[in-house]
Amino acid sequence: MICTEKDFKICIEKCLQAQLVAVDTEFVWEKTYYPILGLIQLATPDESFLIDPIALEDLSPLKELMENESVTKILHDALQDLQIISRATDSLPKNIFDTKTAAGFCGLSSTLSLGSLLEKTVGVVLPKTESRTDWTQRPLTEKQIEYAIDDVVYMEKAFEKLNQLMKENNALDWFDEEMKALENPNHYSDARSANKQFKRISGSSKFKAKQLAVMEELITWRENRAKKRNRPRNFIVDTNVLIDIALKSPKSADELKAMPSVPRFIKERYANDVMDVLYKGYKRDPKTYPKVFKPQLDRRTLKNVSNRILTFCREKAEAINIDSQLVTSRKEVESFINKFVETKKEPTSRLNQGWRKEFFADLTPFVKLD
Repeated sequence: MICTEKDFKICIEKCLQAQLVAVDTEFVWEKTYYPILGLIQLATPDESFLIDPIALEDLSPLKELMENESVTKILHDALQDLQIISRATDSLPKNIFDTKTAAGFCGLSSTLSLGSLLEKTVGVVLPKTESRTDWTQRPLTEKQIEYAIDDVVYMEKAFEKLNQLMKENNALDWFDEEMKALENPNHYSDARSANKQFKRISGSSKFKAKQLAVMEELITWRENRAKKRNRPRNFIVDTNVLIDIALKSPKSADELKAMPSVPRFIKERYANDVMDVLYKGYKRDPKTYPKVFKPQLDRRTLKNVSNRILTFCREKAEAINIDSQLVTSRKEVESFINKFVETKKEPTSRLNQGWRKEFFADLTPFVKLD
């Protein structure tokens, strides 16, 4: 276990000399807004390292490795680990190889667990006895250490096998494009958190424009408080409570306190704070209101149109030996159709950009409603 800055720097120097480095993290994420990093695993073709982020005050040497474009970093289901490392090191990752995505480009499922992927690609069966464990405890048990090393030590062989399979499947260019997308700084910005939470709710047709503006303010308030206290969002206040407050839009603290759905601790501790947030929403210029979601098609028609696209997607994906789940989802397709019908032109979307544009060619015929 690497616990000193000197050993950590030596480890990173060794990794920087390698062409391939497997990367993984172990963390605890139960009662905090941000995950608590408990362990970082690195493996070159010659050596494996376990790094103790609890003992090390400065993790910045890892930034040089993560941003090095000459070293391929191999991860499984990469984005979450990359986000955790990015926050700990202020790094923007470069040259990433995600084995989970790669599997989908060579005839395997793109939702395989690491254990299933290693079994299918290199014939290794991993014990998963420590998947639910406290990685912040010290000392780590022998089983924890064995589990942690197993998560990186076979990744080079998996990389080689997946690379070979993707090459045989003529899918390397599409895979490379997906990996390049992981270098987008937006993935690693806290600023997107509240907006992402709001978008999950704003698609509901139950809101009027002003209520949606109020909801946006409430979501932002909760997000900022959750970050400040480092507590999960729903520890601050449940989303359904915020929805009820936005829909009812109380005009005073007394009205807020009279709402049965509002928890007692909110009434006692945060009533005035919540009302300040509500007043901010009430006073917003209508020009700044979020756009109210208006379904362009009835549910049956939308399902039929989306099924045409999804059926084509599944059949073509099967024909070219990739996982259709890599291409798109029903939610994305339905959003595309609604925007298409609303604007009467093809909207900007992942579906008509990059390799997906090549995959679909032209989506216009699928959206015809006759």
